[in-house]
Amino acid sequence: MARVSLCVNAAASSASPPPPQFSPKPPLAWCRGGLYRVSGIAALIVILTLTALIYVEDFLKLKCRYMLFRVTTGTAVDLVTEVHRIFSDLNVKLDNFQVSTAGEKHVLQFDADVTHRSRKRSFPP
Repeated sequence: MARVSLCVNAAASSASPPPPQFSPKPPLAWCRGGLYRVSGIAALIVILTLTALIYVEDFLKLKCRYMLFRVTTGTAVDLVTEVHRIFSDLNVKLDNFQVSTAGEKHVLQFDADVTHRSRKRSFPP
């Protein structure tokens, strides 16, 4: 009798569908859960770091400013060499250096990418 019942159980188990298999979720489904919190924290860290960098840059006076300098003088011959010497000592490159006349005066105009500290050293008040 035991043998018959085993056959019946084997036949009954083969007729039933197999148990469902575990299938992993697609990658997009993983983003639905808890990554909003992680991405929010990461964005907050980046924003706070950039804000702190602004204060450090202002404290150390590292921010460069592209400035236009205009100097008016009676004779431009001596002043041109002096301007070039001052800015070469500061390691600042001059752009768009122009000398023009306005009546009897000469106008020197040039652009430079300077920091606050180098601007104060080049033209003291």
